[in-house]
Amino acid sequence: HIGVPQQFGDVMRGGLAVDRRIKGEDHLFHLRLVRARDERIDGKVLRADAVERRQRAAEHVIARADGMGTPQRPQIGEVGDDACDPKQAVAVANDLASKGVKFVAGHYCSGSSIPASNVYADENILQISPASTNPMFTDRRLPNVFRVCGRDDQQGAVAGNFIADHFGKSKIAVINDKTAYGKGLADETLKTLTKRGVKPVVEEAYTAGEKAYTALTKRTKDAGVQLISVGADNTETGQM
Repeated sequence: HIGVPQQFGDVMRGGLAVDRRIKGEDHLFHLRLVRARDERIDGKVLRADAVERRQRAAEHVIARADGMGTPQRPQIGEVGDDACDPKQAVAVANDLASKGVKFVAGHYCSGSSIPASNVYADENILQISPASTNPMFTDRRLPNVFRVCGRDDQQGAVAGNFIADHFGKSKIAVINDKTAYGKGLADETLKTLTKRGVKPVVEEAYTAGEKAYTALTKRTKDAGVQLISVGADNTETGQM
């Protein structure tokens, strides 16, 4: 594990990407900052002051590097919205590469980060994701790809063991939204439950973005489910 300064971690979580065409200290205040993110997730989940916190974090990083004085406020010149869609993520990655970006903090969704990482690898662009948890993202050992969050196999093991320890005799459902993140987390949770001898009464996958999940919720109710483990985005989980 590599220790990351708090302010650098704040930039990572904020989703900033930095164009690192710097020739000396005098250029530190003229960085172009861009973000590769999921507009849908940002708009519905993240706090309203997220952008301001990202700006402050970027200031701290630049000030620390410069070592003196009050930094000018860096500007976010580009926003790459992948909408958590694999094809759009590749388009965003190609766009950032065409603008000479050398460091990308993103993407958010595993389903976006994985295909985008192939572009960044080809273009020799450093990629650090703040939230992509699917093991495949880093298991391919691309030299430029990193994450600052846990993995599905870690989270799934914790979730599976917790369920087995505290709800092993309850009726359990494990569902997911078919995305790289959701399915990956659900599969890893199921692996651990199987090892622990716990068999869910409902295992189901659904399509994210639907307006209602009446059939799925009815099925879990009819099965007498007492606990639901969900691999999915916050929005659909909240609807259910």
